[in-house]
Amino acid sequence: MANFDVLVVSPHLDDAALSFGGSIADLAEQGKSVLVYTALAGIPQPPFSPAAKFFHNIWGFGDDAVSPRRKEDLAAMKVLGATPLHGNYLDGIYRRTDDGNWLIEGAATRSLRRDSEFSLIEAVSQTILELISAHSPTSVMTCSAIIGHVDHQRVRDAAIQAGAAAGLPVRLWEDLPYGIRSQNYLPLPAPYTRGNPIVNICGDASWTAKLEAVASYASQLSALGDGSAGIQDSLDHYGKSCASTADEGARGEKVWPVVHADQ
Repeated sequence: MANFDVLVVSPHLDDAALSFGGSIADLAEQGKSVLVYTALAGIPQPPFSPAAKFFHNIWGFGDDAVSPRRKEDLAAMKVLGATPLHGNYLDGIYRRTDDGNWLIEGAATRSLRRDSEFSLIEAVSQTILELISAHSPTSVMTCSAIIGHVDHQRVRDAAIQAGAAAGLPVRLWEDLPYGIRSQNYLPLPAPYTRGNPIVNICGDASWTAKLEAVASYASQLSALGDGSAGIQDSLDHYGKSCASTADEGARGEKVWPVVHADQ
């Protein structure tokens, strides 16, 4: 079974490209192998929640909404030079709480019921540990859960747990495009915290690949902003602001190392 230098753990089909795509392309350009595991890419079965029906309509899909989104992801990862792997866990809009109610009730508001979902975190963490065992990466990358999205938080916590159990360094990317509008960082699970931020400066070719990869997620562009050109412009402008101390015109992506609170 093939080994990979870096294991990227993404909540959804588009998060890795949006938030870390330039860095993934840079790693590939450097000859590093990158496995992008999208945990919450499972194929749901009806009935669907009101939230799911709402987003299916926005995406322009019928009941089989995840299969075409997987195809978008395959195209995006090819552009970035990464290997995609789609997990079988369900997106939050398809999940139920322990009492049988929908986890996310509202359609447009995505209102959330209180549910810890410890079993989901444990299951995703175990899957990540199996991937680490099978592919021997030297580091793990995942999201920061910057805006408190339940899926981002669950996958982040699972990746931190798995990375710690395997003795691997874990870094968190800035969830984009949400980080452009908010700096509402959720605390990490004890006893971990964020270290000092690091900006990965991306090469021109890698940044171009990121924007092309983002455009591959055609179904998501209307929800992300004002179409392909709009989200690309937003990411480009923000990338320049992150790399403001580098050469003029450089773009960067912000990441944080996960550190033990006692360190």
